[in-house]
Amino acid sequence: MKKQASLLWLLIILGGFFWLATPCQAADATGTFSYQPVEPIPGFSLTSDFPTFVTNLYKFGLWAVGISALIMITIGAFFYMTAAGNSSQAGTAKKIITDALIGLIVAMVAWLILYVINPNLVNINISITKMAAPGEGGGGGSGGGGTGTCTALQSGPCSESALKSSCFGSNGTKASGICAVESGGNTNAESGTDKCSQDGKSVSIGLFQINLTQHKVNGLDCPSAFTGGPYTSKNHDCKVVNESLYQQCVTAAKDSNTNIQKACEISGNGSSWSQWGANSVCNY
Repeated sequence: MKKQASLLWLLIILGGFFWLATPCQAADATGTFSYQPVEPIPGFSLTSDFPTFVTNLYKFGLWAVGISALIMITIGAFFYMTAAGNSSQAGTAKKIITDALIGLIVAMVAWLILYVINPNLVNINISITKMAAPGEGGGGGSGGGGTGTCTALQSGPCSESALKSSCFGSNGTKASGICAVESGGNTNAESGTDKCSQDGKSVSIGLFQINLTQHKVNGLDCPSAFTGGPYTSKNHDCKVVNESLYQQCVTAAKDSNTNIQKACEISGNGSSWSQWGANSVCNY
C-alpha cells in the first residue's frame, strides 16, 4: 500500500512538472518581460503577464493542497473499508488518512501564521519594473537621470504642453513621457550608462539623450568626433578622437530647442520611438 500511495504522489508531482514545463518568452525585442504558457492554469484564464501567472499559480497551489488531501483521505477510506479484517491494510489506510490530515493542517496553520503576522505575506502582489535598455540611435537608457516612469512632465521644456506646441504636435504627450524616462527633463543630462568603453565619455546627451556617435547636431558632424562607433546596445567600443568637436556637440545637444528638434527629426515628429531605450518602458 505504501508503494501505491508513493506512486500516486509521484504521478501527481510529475504531472505538475510536465504541465509547468511550457514554452516561455523571457523578454521580447523591446525588453518587455512576458511569459506565455501553452495552457492556462486550471480555474484561471490564459495570461502572458508573468506576475499574474505567478499569482494564479500560488492560488492554484492553495487549492491543490486541499484537493490532494481530500483525494488521499478518500483513498485511505477506501482501503480501510475494503480491509475486511486485514489489520495490515487497515493500518496502512489509517496512516494515509492521518498523513493527509497532518499535511492539510500544516498548510492551514502555516497560512494562518503568515496571515496573523502580516496579511500581505499571503497576498502575493508582484510587479516587474521594465528597465530602459541602451538605445540604438535616439538615446540611451534612463542613465541620464530620468524618472524611470513614462509619465508626461508638467513643467519645463519637456512638459506635455510645451512639446505639444513644438514640432511634436499631437505626439507631445508621448514625447514628454520619453523625455521623462530619458532625462527627467534635465537639459544638461549626460548619460551615466551610455559611455564609450575606451575613455568613459558619455555619448547620450540632453533632454532626449541624443546619441552623438550616430547623429549630427546643429550642423556639427558629431559622429566624426569618435572612433570605433557608433555606440549601440551591442557595441560600446568607441573613443573620442576630437575633443573640441565633442565638446561643441555636447553643448549643442544640451540646448533644449536643438535637442527637441533633433528628437523630432529622429522620431518622425514623435511617430516612432523605436530608437530610444525608454520605449521599452513606454511601449509607444
